[in-house]
Amino acid sequence: MLSLMLCPVNFLPHLKIYAFISAIVKISSQSVLLLDPLGNEGCYERKIMRNWRNFLKMKGKEESRVDWKMETLPHNKQMDSSSCGVLVLKFAEHYLMSGEVTRVLSTPEAIGLQHTEIACELLEHQSNADDYCVVCSMLEADPECSMIEMVQCEFCLRWAHFGCAQYESSLVKYLCDKCA
Repeated sequence: MLSLMLCPVNFLPHLKIYAFISAIVKISSQSVLLLDPLGNEGCYERKIMRNWRNFLKMKGKEESRVDWKMETLPHNKQMDSSSCGVLVLKFAEHYLMSGEVTRVLSTPEAIGLQHTEIACELLEHQSNADDYCVVCSMLEADPECSMIEMVQCEFCLRWAHFGCAQYESSLVKYLCDKCA
């Protein structure tokens, strides 16, 4: 059974302001752990809880009627205007590993090291991305289907599901939307 949901939340994209916060939904204790790298959790609490209850109602869950509680943890605050994404990722990682986030450092030096660490992790796993559909970013378009039919772009050599690419004829060369 699902016990935790990690939810990075982006606020204010319509203003071209990208403020990421982290909402960690703890199903068993019916609580939402809110972590704002800037330390302004109170600004988002009401909206996050309303959205969570609406999500539960939409899914037909009885828990939407139960009083969920909002929590936060002590954490280091963001020291610049651009490291919220890194901090949200590191908060999630540390919370999953130890249940706390106080060891996530937010100094410029620490943020630089964390950027590098995240980049190295992404590069280490980049070869797996080539296996995913260039259109929907999924490995399997239909998990019920025993065979995955994909076509390869002639130019970038990435793969796309037949349905995603709207590909019908094996006689036609395929170019993905990015290469077409």
